[in-house]
Amino acid sequence: MSPADECVEHRAAAQLGYRIGVFACNEKLAEIFLRRVQWYRDVLKTAMQRVGGRFRFELAKSAGGKLQAAGYDELHVLIDASDSAAELDLFLPCAGIVHAHFVGRNAPPVPSGVRSYAWRSLEEAASFWARFYLSTEHASLAVNCSDELSWIADGLVGVGEHAWSVSTKGALTTLHERIDESCWRNIQRNIVVVEAPVGWRIRSLEKVRSALYAPTGAEPEILVLLSPHFVGCSLSWLCFIGAGEQLGQMAAR
Repeated sequence: MSPADECVEHRAAAQLGYRIGVFACNEKLAEIFLRRVQWYRDVLKTAMQRVGGRFRFELAKSAGGKLQAAGYDELHVLIDASDSAAELDLFLPCAGIVHAHFVGRNAPPVPSGVRSYAWRSLEEAASFWARFYLSTEHASLAVNCSDELSWIADGLVGVGEHAWSVSTKGALTTLHERIDESCWRNIQRNIVVVEAPVGWRIRSLEKVRSALYAPTGAEPEILVLLSPHFVGCSLSWLCFIGAGEQLGQMAAR
């Protein structure tokens, strides 16, 4: 390849941005998830007066049992009660990171390299991921954050929770009440996206950090979105626990 060709290829890749695919055997499920992620992002971006972004979301379609497009930076695979997790390893060559979302059920063992999550609903999953991706681009403050989800050990399952209150303390209290006590003791990693009004203080940030660190011993990764249009304090939280621990946590939720 000539230098000129390499330059053209580089510009084309840059224009594509960071590609995030969404796939489900039931294509309607993927369409709903994608619409909800984009809706949440649009609402939050409007509130924060942000435009543009490097993330490009698209519906991933299959033909003959294979994805029609590959080369995704991340691929979200949605799995409902009627789907099997047996062939998730087939998606690994298609993306840098493969997320497997089990909706309304516990996450079974998945192939090495696949990130698995157990959600109560598709709405819960879309709400978290919209906020997570937006905060990686437009966070007003980021504390103790690694490179997005660059590492998740095999055998861990992500479970999420959301809490809101008029105060930071109230939101933290609500969050703690919704999480099974046994779950706190087994958290390997936890991430929280905070939405708060402009003027949210450093001492409030320390409240969030200490409240999530104390029961887990795991330093939380905190992403903060601030806007004059936000009211109260919203916490969108994701933790990773051992697959065996999700049984009690899902039951408690």
